[in-house]
Amino acid sequence: MKHRITLVLLLAPVLAAPASAGIFFTKKADKPNPAVVVPELIRTVQSDGDEDKRIAAAEQLREFDPAQFPDVVPALVEALQSDKKPSVRAEAAQSLGKIRPVSDKVGMALEQALAKDSSMRVRLQARSVLLQYRWSGWKEPAPKKEETP
Repeated sequence: MKHRITLVLLLAPVLAAPASAGIFFTKKADKPNPAVVVPELIRTVQSDGDEDKRIAAAEQLREFDPAQFPDVVPALVEALQSDKKPSVRAEAAQSLGKIRPVSDKVGMALEQALAKDSSMRVRLQARSVLLQYRWSGWKEPAPKKEETP
């Protein structure tokens, strides 16, 4: 009996306090409009002076459908091929590897990074991503045969 009274005395202030409905019925924040976000991310990955912002933009661009936003793949390919920071190039490679459907443009950009990038980190990232890309169905196009006259 004594324990019940102690329990009631301990719980009474908690139970008497008004409960916040926000704990259970929170309104989710509106998602930003992709038609506005994607061009901003592309601008950031192409020209922002902050390496961390370019990395974050390259990472976020993988979340958008390239059929709906056709500028995503060229922006990431450009970052992979020409960004001055290896960390940005590596993130661009990672993002390109996650974009579906697979495409020759992405596969060839990854092949080129594997073969020619100056950074070992980028080459290793391109190799890893290229392996996954091949598992997803990409095949390197056969070399074109030269016509003999």
